Amino acid sequence: MNADAAAAELRETGLRSYPGRIRDSIKSGNLGSWPVLIALAIIVVVFAETATNFFTPRNFTNIITQIAGTCLLA
Repeated sequence: MNADAAAAELRETGLRSYPGRIRDSIKSGNLGSWPVLIALAIIVVVFAETATNFFTPRNFTNIITQIAGTCLLA
């Protein structure tokens, strides 16, 4: 690869804007863990709005207790 080709490749890949790279990733299907994080955020918002005791210490203790076995197995 000569210097001109390397410079052209750098301009193509390195100087693209962040929104442009995001758009290319979405088009190619390379989303990584974003769908899971977005779904988790939606679930938290829905339960926070519908359940009155969602953000209470007792609820967090209950969730931690229930997930302990799964975490040990994982």
